[in-house]
Amino acid sequence: MRIAIIGAGFCGLAAAWHLMQHQTTLPAINIQIFDPQPIGTGTSGMSAGLLNPYVGRQGIDNGQAKAGLEATLQLLEVAAKALNRSVVANSLGILRLAHTEEDIRHFHLCAARHAHSTTWLDPEECQTLVPLVQNRPGLWIKNGLSIFPQLYVKGLWQACQNGGVYLNRCRITSLTELKEFDVVVVAAGAETTFIVELADLPLNKVKGQVLKLSWPTHLPPLKCALSSQSYLVMDQNPSNCIVGATYEREYSNELIDLDAAKELILPRAHSLFPPLRDSIVLGGSAGVRSVAPQHQPLIKQVSGNCWVFAGMGSKGLLYHALYAKELAKTIVSKIDIFQNSG
Repeated sequence: MRIAIIGAGFCGLAAAWHLMQHQTTLPAINIQIFDPQPIGTGTSGMSAGLLNPYVGRQGIDNGQAKAGLEATLQLLEVAAKALNRSVVANSLGILRLAHTEEDIRHFHLCAARHAHSTTWLDPEECQTLVPLVQNRPGLWIKNGLSIFPQLYVKGLWQACQNGGVYLNRCRITSLTELKEFDVVVVAAGAETTFIVELADLPLNKVKGQVLKLSWPTHLPPLKCALSSQSYLVMDQNPSNCIVGATYEREYSNELIDLDAAKELILPRAHSLFPPLRDSIVLGGSAGVRSVAPQHQPLIKQVSGNCWVFAGMGSKGLLYHALYAKELAKTIVSKIDIFQNSG
């Protein structure tokens, strides 16, 4: 049974890993991943790496968030084991500062509904948790954490490779290039519609840019990640930090535009954490996410042997593992039905 997976980001690697777990059902399974970019250099690798179940502006748990969190935590352990090191940047929570009266109302409600994992903090309590942060109240998500996304992707790939998955460093532009495969899973993110047969799928593209800044030398690293109108996390090198991100629906190219990124990101980052005003911009990166209508992921069988796994938007880290696990089960069950009927 030959399975091709297009894309080596969160979704593609999670799909490969979970399909590998069905080797007792499909003992002759052969999985190959196709991606032209080096592992960890795509959009997944440059994501914020903020993981918590209370996403969106309103901080609402939609019922699947807890399962999504648990599934992702399991894959974080898989990646850490493969690398023999943690891929978690900070496990002390995420502080979401309230920027508007609407934020205050929603965050208060979230704290009341989920008192076991969240706490409402007044401005003074926020300052105690993270000294010098913007003087606002906020929601402390105690079970939130930040990861090093590039390290996580590399670790998950290593785990897949250890299980026999093969990587082809090439770009697929037509499904006809994979006609010798029994199953094709397209998890190529924003590049999904570059495949000629999938050009009409309802996927929009959003460009995001982030900046790397020097961390103030007189301050210790952050105790927890910060999120508001922008986000702030520590870099793998604790002398630096990452701030972001832009949300650009219209753009001329997918490359980093430092001038535009500075203009869009720095004012919000300085407001979130004023000591960053003296930081130096060390560089930046850019990526393009795919977003499906109503911000619901696009996970569907589009032909007899081809499945699309895309449209995760900004919720990819939270849901990629859960949806990949469900997709793998569905694919294997259909293969089993087909084989038995044959």
